[in-house]
Amino acid sequence: AVETNRDWGSSMKPITDYAPALEYGVYDSTASIVHDVPYNYPGTDTPLYNWD
Repeated sequence: AVETNRDWGSSMKPITDYAPALEYGVYDSTASIVHDVPYNYPGTDTPLYNWD
């Protein structure tokens, strides 16, 4: 299982993406719901849709 040529991208996602989000308070817990609503960058009127 260790000696493989497969890409490790999906295995690293919890460490590189989700852990910092929990650490910096972006999400309160793994049970948080993220609403997919338009977001406006501060100082602009341009909405960003479907950011994921």
